[in-house]
Amino acid sequence: MGEQDVAGSGPQHDPTAGFFNKFAFGWMYKHVGAARKGLELNAEKMGMTPDNHADVAYDKFSGHWAAEMKLRGQEADGKKPSLVRALRKAFGASYMMAGLCKMGWSTFVITGAFYFVRSLLSYVNQNSPIYESKLAGWCLMAGFTIDAWLLGLCLQRMGYICMQVGIRVRASLVQAVTHKAFRLNTIRGDQAAAIVNFVASDIQKIYDGAQEFHYLWTAPLEAAAILALLGYLTGDSMLPGLGAILIVLPLQYFFGYAIIKIKLKNAGFVAHRSCIMQEVLPAIKLVKYYAWEQFFEREINKVRAQELKLAYWNADDNVLWEVIRKVGLEAQVQHAGGLDGHVDGTGGKAGRWGRRS
Repeated sequence: MGEQDVAGSGPQHDPTAGFFNKFAFGWMYKHVGAARKGLELNAEKMGMTPDNHADVAYDKFSGHWAAEMKLRGQEADGKKPSLVRALRKAFGASYMMAGLCKMGWSTFVITGAFYFVRSLLSYVNQNSPIYESKLAGWCLMAGFTIDAWLLGLCLQRMGYICMQVGIRVRASLVQAVTHKAFRLNTIRGDQAAAIVNFVASDIQKIYDGAQEFHYLWTAPLEAAAILALLGYLTGDSMLPGLGAILIVLPLQYFFGYAIIKIKLKNAGFVAHRSCIMQEVLPAIKLVKYYAWEQFFEREINKVRAQELKLAYWNADDNVLWEVIRKVGLEAQVQHAGGLDGHVDGTGGKAGRWGRRS
């Protein structure tokens, strides 16, 4: 009785407290050492950041969601409840820190590839008077090492913060759905199916999206920076490749929109099939008693056939988009670097830079 009650009552110790502890994951060192020795790890003693507990995350979210629900009925004035706005107010500050880390990672990656790699090549080939001395070589190597360390740190911080925010969002939404379901007097079959789908699928997709969203909005900025640097290196020879990218970009949005429409349409069939299963499983004895198996089997197979049809079109769009994207990127790289390595006057370095980018 004692350990669980004590662990669940009162304020809990934060094992990650302290700037350096969070920065260097110092709180994990002793557990990693124990795991290497083959000792048994106790998840309760390892502890968890208080903000990641389900009740704390839900309390933080519920206040903002209650404020959003007060806007119900004001749709005529352009005001309506927004789940995204409530999540942004509850967890947006932490998530923006991950965005800053992602921007730092992009900056250090481009700086390392564009400046340090090219400068180190100039030092090795001794084709630039600026980098002839050994001191210049040591400085370049030290700068490149620091740049690589910082980009790794930014990427690790971004992933860690996104994972934490995803855990909090998932915990708060699951609790919100559970509280709502328990307050309902009766639950219809379609409502039960919607609850199961939302908890099992939609919330997990929100968690997955939290890991990838920063790649989405930084990708155009990274592409613009890389194209600008390629233009600086290669001049007019990058224009055909740039044209290929400008053709591919609208196609990317078109295929992305088509895939989203297919998934939204398919979600209705998934919910309908789940609704049928919610009717069948609780009354399976009655179904077998009256020999209704074939009827429900036909209904489920009919819905499943629609799901598979949409899944086929979804896979077809994904394959077609990948082919177009690969062709566009290869065309851009070939024109940027020159097919023989000498078209751009850089001896093929621009081609290697384009492929690396």
